[in-house]
Amino acid sequence: MDWFNTQLSRDYCFGLVFAHLLPHHQSGAATRRRPARCSGARSARRAWLQVLNDHILGPGHNYVCGDAITLADHFGAGLLTLGEVIGCDFTAYPYVQGWLARIKALKS
Repeated sequence: MDWFNTQLSRDYCFGLVFAHLLPHHQSGAATRRRPARCSGARSARRAWLQVLNDHILGPGHNYVCGDAITLADHFGAGLLTLGEVIGCDFTAYPYVQGWLARIKALKS
């Protein structure tokens, strides 16, 4: 859970998603730099998604901590699905896609 909060969340949520959804999230000179900041966040986002795909989920892991769902799965999926609002595509990350599909298939 800490990995989602300290690594992915900073670049993915704050640097990419919130910058697109909340124009007031940045002001003044920061607003003029917005495209560059989002571009950098996209690069970092790709790196974090690759870590999630290859090393945390990867083959043989149905959930973040193995075969049992944990709070970390719910927290992480909540963060990643924010990106769907701005059109983030996870096709380059098949284990992430499968994991999100399993989470979304849950009753609640």
